[in-house]
Amino acid sequence: RWCNFKITRTNSHGDLWFNDFKLVNVQPAFRVSPSAAQAVAKDTEEVLVFATETTDRGSGFTTSGSLSYYTVPEDGLYEFNSTISCVPPSSAPSSQILRLYKNLSSTTTGSISGGTLLAVSVINQRANISSVLYYQTSLMTGPIELEKGDVLFLTLEPEENIDTKNATAFSYWAGSRID
Repeated sequence: RWCNFKITRTNSHGDLWFNDFKLVNVQPAFRVSPSAAQAVAKDTEEVLVFATETTDRGSGFTTSGSLSYYTVPEDGLYEFNSTISCVPPSSAPSSQILRLYKNLSSTTTGSISGGTLLAVSVINQRANISSVLYYQTSLMTGPIELEKGDVLFLTLEPEENIDTKNATAFSYWAGSRID
């Protein structure tokens, strides 16, 4: 990898000295969370919306209306993780399916189609947080080879009507290039 840089100064008199100069290759990475709770209907797969960006190195994350996705800014190996917390209905949900897709052809709620399924999780953990009961589903991938321009979506499909928790610590999606 190469970089070009030019150092100029408005006052051309005298010498220009540096004590330390360092070039750092910053890997693309993001961490996002929802800014509002999202209602997801029973047995309906829906793309999750994340409107709060904590980190977005490489400017790959986009939220447009009711759609959030990550566009891979450069070829490489990536890893992703997510935890989605929800307020359960009156009875505990039997499962929530969290899926990570690449290049979907349809992102319409209830008719997600096309693309490649990269990872799936059906783990449903019970958590008492500040005396409130939540259910959490987490997803962690190993290394995934991606190409510049691949578009990733995170979806949720619950077996009961649920509302996602919109606090940064409870629900998030994160990823980074690792090579």
